[in-house]
Amino acid sequence: MEKIQIGGKDRPVLFRLRAIRLYQELTGHNLLKENIGEVMQGLEVDKICALVYVALVCGWHEDNKEGKPDFELSDVEQWMDLNVDILATVVRAYADMMPKKKEVE
Repeated sequence: MEKIQIGGKDRPVLFRLRAIRLYQELTGHNLLKENIGEVMQGLEVDKICALVYVALVCGWHEDNKEGKPDFELSDVEQWMDLNVDILATVVRAYADMMPKKKEVE
């Protein structure tokens, strides 16, 4: 699991079903039906911030079995203003979650 330095801490970035469900709750869009390139191509700020937020929330839950994350969506928006490289890490985590096509021999 990859970690990024954000909000004064090393925070894990992870995509699992929890992240996909939360993204759908926040945006009304299903990540399993959307191509990550389409999410990025439209540059809809709300979707991009939501994508980063859900990856951080999912990573937080992987490390912490109880309680709630110590950040909100508005925190993530501020952090992204300071470091746009965060997005590249999140996109990699999303791509790693997706099933890989098997090559036919």
